[in-house]
This record gives sequence, structure tokens and C-alpha cells, in this order.
Amino acid sequence: MDSTELPGSHPEASDKTIVDPEPPSGRMAQRDADGRTHLNRFPGDPAPHDRIKGVAIAAFVQWYQQTQDRARLAEVIASMRPEHRVHLDVNRPGAGLIASTWYPSALVHELLDGLSAGLSESETEALATQAEGAVMDATLHGVHKLFFRMLVTPERYARYSQPLWNRFFDSGQMVTEVEGNEVRSRATNWRGYHCFICRMNREAMRIIHTAMGVKVLGKVETVECMAQGDKSCSNRLRMAR
Repeated sequence: MDSTELPGSHPEASDKTIVDPEPPSGRMAQRDADGRTHLNRFPGDPAPHDRIKGVAIAAFVQWYQQTQDRARLAEVIASMRPEHRVHLDVNRPGAGLIASTWYPSALVHELLDGLSAGLSESETEALATQAEGAVMDATLHGVHKLFFRMLVTPERYARYSQPLWNRFFDSGQMVTEVEGNEVRSRATNWRGYHCFICRMNREAMRIIHTAMGVKVLGKVETVECMAQGDKSCSNRLRMAR
């Protein structure tokens, strides 16, 4: 997909509303190491039928191979559904994920659920932060580096937030606004939402603005969360101006 295409324009990403009877890895709810339940997707939501670009996840998986638990990655992949497992090869860098290829959101969700299962809230947050650090390092210096060089101000980032979104996801509308010292982003109609990816997106927002030379104040905050029943996934970043 290039930056001129509309989200959801691919024929493979249909608008089917079939509820997945057996969510992979208990995708809709995970119990962390402290016994608390957190939702990756809102219970009863239709299984996603959209796609995620490999660049959004391949660098994370390769980083995980190199710095985390290769054995756990192998176990997670081995337990995945056959139609998802066929795309992955634990013996290849990034488990064989290709940055330029579009993958089913459900595949990425199942992989992320497996790697984050049993982690505490703080451990999950740390993993997502490090994961996005690896992704953004590859992105800022990789195939999209020229595009990111265009995002030299928060206002320009806001203007190009939809084309940027389209490079990673093929469903959803992203609107970003700058008001005073705040940047607010809001994703709606995103069929493939997932809490781990939302965590990664918050970190991406921080990294991109930091790369512009913006001083980010505190953490990027979650304002709305579709996994909690909200109509969108939205975040707020505060900056010194």
C-alpha cells in the first residue's frame, strides 16, 4: 500500500463480522503474572480480517530472537494455528517475517499473545516499549526513512498521520491534532486493534516526536481504548514548547 491508498482498500481485508469461536491463545483476555486479567480485544468483538505490514513487527521479532528467549519464541510459534504457523520459520531472522509483506492481523495477534502471556502489567509495558524501539530504529533508518524525514514538526506529523498509518495497517482512520502543547491521535474503525500494538503505537509517537527534537513531557497517555469498550484508540502526548 502506498500513501495514496485508502485504508481497507485491499480486497483481502474484508468487512466480515464472524466472531472467532476459539480466539488464539485466549486473545480476548490474558491473565498476567499477578493474577489480574487484562483485555487485548473487547470480548465478543469480531475476529479481525484486516492486515498488518511486516515492517510493523519483523524487527521486533528479530530483536526478541537476539536479546530475549529464543526457546519461548519457538514454543509460541509451534503452538500457533497451522494457517498462521506456515508463514513463520523460527530458524530465520525475524522468524521469516518480511518487512514489505502484509500479514493477517490475527496472525500477529496470536504471536503477540503468546509472547506476552503471563507477564505482569509492567513487564508487558516494558516489552512493548523495547519492541517498538527496535521497530522504529529499523523504520527510521530503513525503507521509510525518506518519509519520516518529512515529519519535522508536530504539525507536519499530524498532517501526514493517515498516510503514515496506511504504511502499517490497512484498516482504520487516524486523525492527529496539535493543540497548544498537546498532540492527540485517534484511531477509529481499526478492525485489527490489539492492546500490545496500542502500547507500541504510544511508544512510536514518543520516539517520532523525540526524533524531531521535541521535548516530550512524561509518558504518552491513553485516552480511549477499544479493548475497554471505547469507540476508538486515542493517545495524548504533552510537549515543552
